[in-house]
Amino acid sequence: MNKSMLFIILLLISCISCQKNSGRDFYVNSIGCKMIPIQSGNFRMGDLNHMGYYDEQPLRNVTITNPFYISETEVTIEQFHQYDQTFTGNDFYSPYATGMSWFEADSFCKWLSQKEGRSYRLPTEAEWEYVCRAGTTTPFSSGDHIPDHGTANDWGVKNMHTGALEWCYDWYGAYPYVDQVDPVGRSWGFGKVVRGGLPDDKRLSFDRPSSEYARSANRASLGPAFKAFTQHESNQTTKNVYQDYDQFMPGLTGIVYDDALMKKPLSLWRIAVLNSDNLNWKDLNDWSVVWRGSIYAPTTGEITFLAEADNGIRLTIANKLVIDGWGLNKARMGKYYMEAGKKYPLEISYFKDGGDSYMHLYWQWQGQARSEIPAAALVHNRQDHRLMESAFSKALKAKKREPSVGFRIVQAELPTSQSLPYEKPMVMKGVKQNKENVTRGPDLKKAYFRKRYLLPVPPDNSDKKDIAAAGLHDTFYRHIHDPGFTVCDNGDLLAVLFTSVYEDEPEVSLLAVRLRYGADEWDMPSPFIDLADVNDVAPLLWNENGRLNLYFGNIHLDGTYPFQWTTSRDNGSTWGDIKYPNFITPVGPHTPQPINSVFRDNKNTIYLACDGLGATSVLYTTDNDGKSWSDYGGRSGGRHTTFVLLNDGTILGMGGKHSDIDGYMPQSRSRDGGKSWELSRTPFSTLGSSQRPTIIRLASGRLFMAGDFQRVDDFHPPGINQNGSYVALSSDEGMSWRIKKLAGGQFRESIYKNSEINIKTIGYAVAQQAANGMIHLIGTMTHPCLHYELNEAWIMADGNQTEAPESVIMTSTATDISEVKMYQEYYPDGQKRIEYHAGIANDGRFLLHGNEIWYYSGGWKQYEATYKLGKKVGAEIYWNKDGKKVWQWDYTEDGTSVWTQWWANSKIKSRSHWKNKFCNGKSECWNINGIKVSEVVFKDGNIID
Repeated sequence: MNKSMLFIILLLISCISCQKNSGRDFYVNSIGCKMIPIQSGNFRMGDLNHMGYYDEQPLRNVTITNPFYISETEVTIEQFHQYDQTFTGNDFYSPYATGMSWFEADSFCKWLSQKEGRSYRLPTEAEWEYVCRAGTTTPFSSGDHIPDHGTANDWGVKNMHTGALEWCYDWYGAYPYVDQVDPVGRSWGFGKVVRGGLPDDKRLSFDRPSSEYARSANRASLGPAFKAFTQHESNQTTKNVYQDYDQFMPGLTGIVYDDALMKKPLSLWRIAVLNSDNLNWKDLNDWSVVWRGSIYAPTTGEITFLAEADNGIRLTIANKLVIDGWGLNKARMGKYYMEAGKKYPLEISYFKDGGDSYMHLYWQWQGQARSEIPAAALVHNRQDHRLMESAFSKALKAKKREPSVGFRIVQAELPTSQSLPYEKPMVMKGVKQNKENVTRGPDLKKAYFRKRYLLPVPPDNSDKKDIAAAGLHDTFYRHIHDPGFTVCDNGDLLAVLFTSVYEDEPEVSLLAVRLRYGADEWDMPSPFIDLADVNDVAPLLWNENGRLNLYFGNIHLDGTYPFQWTTSRDNGSTWGDIKYPNFITPVGPHTPQPINSVFRDNKNTIYLACDGLGATSVLYTTDNDGKSWSDYGGRSGGRHTTFVLLNDGTILGMGGKHSDIDGYMPQSRSRDGGKSWELSRTPFSTLGSSQRPTIIRLASGRLFMAGDFQRVDDFHPPGINQNGSYVALSSDEGMSWRIKKLAGGQFRESIYKNSEINIKTIGYAVAQQAANGMIHLIGTMTHPCLHYELNEAWIMADGNQTEAPESVIMTSTATDISEVKMYQEYYPDGQKRIEYHAGIANDGRFLLHGNEIWYYSGGWKQYEATYKLGKKVGAEIYWNKDGKKVWQWDYTEDGTSVWTQWWANSKIKSRSHWKNKFCNGKSECWNINGIKVSEVVFKDGNIID
């Protein structure tokens, strides 16, 4: 058989196979994309086997009515280069093009459509999963295990479980509880859908190494403006002016890697002790770490060091390899001569290769039995930190694995089906715009102090089963922390926090909670922003003349943006698309976590506080309202430093954690816009993990400060004998302080209830002052999270009021009300939007009193509640646009309440009993078919076993 005949036979076989698939042949378009034909059909979209991923449910039938073509692979660098000749791509994902925004991918499709005269576009999320499954119902198109990269599925399409992550057409949002035909997603959202995986040794998530995130049903999302982060090259070094500041901190500082060869850095990792029976890093199966610092000699003479570890371990002292146990069969013992009290440089390397993990280091000497090396013997200093930061930064550059997204194309008209409406969370609904009474409040000349619970229990400090049993949203987890907080122009208090299990999982998202002006208690929390499969953390809210900016970070997206933000101009009722910063300078060592400070100076420069690496913080700047940003290299002393602008233009930074001068919190002062810093000692205690101070300037001109009297391990510097938290005022730009113990302190959150140390704390603090002069202070890491309302008169008052009973400081001081009248707000077309009643209470506060009703734009009711002196009484009801009840609260005079929720088909979803923000009594849940799925009894927020 000659070669020509063989070619014809193979071509015929190919055509027969193609026709078997769809009745149409593939084609190669004008830029070289091989387009695979896909038949119409239906499939089950979603996944019920992974209950942790709520966004993959409900599992439902989806019909694709029209056939289409989809590119065999992602668009390549060469193909995208035909559209944009300046595009270079990321070599890590070569030959496929990544690093473009969703907008650029969409523009590419429009360009190609015009070039060829036929419709090209991004695949809808449903089309993407339909093709990915290729008729299968297993986790992967290849079964239970991920296919090799480059392997085609049964429909001839490649790289859907591997290769670059891919943009889809849809806005990310919740699936409906109905079958769908040609779905095109929601009408809007904070993120666009991202599907697919990453070819990094099958580590397939931005945040976590697990093939779980490359399953057919798995969903991810990013803001549509997200693209590859451009890092400018520079020889600039981080500037820290420490002036004889070489204090030592407990423990060792190090870098953890995603491989045994220490080539794939993940994060900095500080460790306090060298003895653990469960040494884990984010559930990775194999990883390595190197720690550095110093060790104090316990005696003079030859010290024998012994190590126990499940895998490789090395110990180096003063550049001498004392233990070389990298191989399982190697000796784990060595000797080194030391002089008592002398400090020796120390380096420890450890490698874990699956299975259980443990590491123990011991020492012994003549006359002394073997014992574990104590935590007190291990220290590190600022220079150690800086060396590790530099090494980490260089390693990140070397691995060149910046997260970026690519795409594949579909050739077909976009389905004509309507997108589902964007469903606003409750925190964005019924937001009033009236601000005529925001200056009404208690007499500022009289001491005023009030404590509230910021969040209910559950979800705060609650296990997932408790959260689900109480009928709360699936995005909520036990650890609710790191608050962003502001006072809106309408008087509302708005807080945004992240919700997680242990802070490091990709399922971390942001929730929001609102205290509406005139109400006496915070609303129930709402799910807010969830960039799926991405760790959303560190929210920071800033209200500048009615423009709310919410900054936040994606902490585990190494090699990408230090922060991103979204903006609202209507008190948080609507928000814009997420924006990503354009840096025009190099970005130095950092952690993508905003802190709690942002301000503008008299030269129109905005300063945004974010974490550096290790015990440092940084101020990023923009002088054109966010069009471009700069990092001028300066790093203040302390992680989570809180900043304020002084009257002479100096920037003052207080704290933050993991830093001290003789046991006291350092203060950093910069006279050149954050380019360099000088450090000195404050009268406040150093802070540690789970602690963050806050500082703001008050309308009176004074500085307000809040923090804890002790470090989280109960360490107190000399002269500080009090426990708990404090507030402080300074009338001389931070040179001296009037310090007062904060009333109503609470112990650390229940996640630490088994800890040997249990201190009262304010945790991560953030403060703002309202237009009526009241200071509002938010704190987390307590049970539950707290909100304090106070004034300067309370801080300045003589005497100790910290022993006031909870029943007093938690209770409203309003007993009567006057000047009650009705207020109304309207839609742009003149239809009534909100109607409510309010007046002035005898304690000076503006309080809701009477009925409040919200209306849909069509004129029918959306919401109704009745207030009495700011508290809800009777029934509080929310209806959907079809007039069906979504939920209802029924309040009684004794503080108890019943919360009932319904499914969209009007069947009951859940009913729970509450008292004073704690779930108390029976709680029941039903599925959408009316079958009861749980019935439990709560006491004080916990299920009774």
